[in-house]
Amino acid sequence: MSVRITNVQPCVDWFFVAPPSQPGGKKIVWRLAAWGTPVDDEHGQAIVGLVPVMSHGNEAILPGVPRLVPVPATGGSYRHLKDLDPAEVAQP
Repeated sequence: MSVRITNVQPCVDWFFVAPPSQPGGKKIVWRLAAWGTPVDDEHGQAIVGLVPVMSHGNEAILPGVPRLVPVPATGGSYRHLKDLDPAEVAQP
């Protein structure tokens, strides 16, 4: 199954917030760079948050180039800056 991003729109002050990946850890708080519309033949399309990552350098297309990818399926939610609690805002 192949997923294509067919549309990208910038966003401001939106975050992806997920529970800690380890017991006693900090919440995951990532600033979104854009909203994207991924499309696949099996599930249709949706709107998802895109976050910047550094590539591993072993990709077939543009190895070693920073890119935007959809947030992982970790059970988090999208929240605007005004809806974050102080501890979430303080995370780097």
